[in-house]
Amino acid sequence: MGNDGSTSLTFDQLRSLLSDRGYQEHESEERPGDRIAFIHPRTRHIISLDKPSGQEYLTSYQLQELEVEFSRQGQDIPDLYNRQDEKRG
Repeated sequence: MGNDGSTSLTFDQLRSLLSDRGYQEHESEERPGDRIAFIHPRTRHIISLDKPSGQEYLTSYQLQELEVEFSRQGQDIPDLYNRQDEKRG
């Protein structure tokens, strides 16, 4: 984790992770550009997060929010803190 509270998980990696789990990305209508929602069409579960502004990586607080959301849905909690981008190899 960085000194600024950032982690090693980028927003693009999060998109990929949630897409792999069936979630679809939607912009917030109330605050376009600031918040993003990931909605699972079958379960209608919504994960709503602030988009990282001025930084590439998610904060530890955002990862904690994600862990709570996965837990509430009874889903396996991925290792969000040490996720490597498989596409980079």
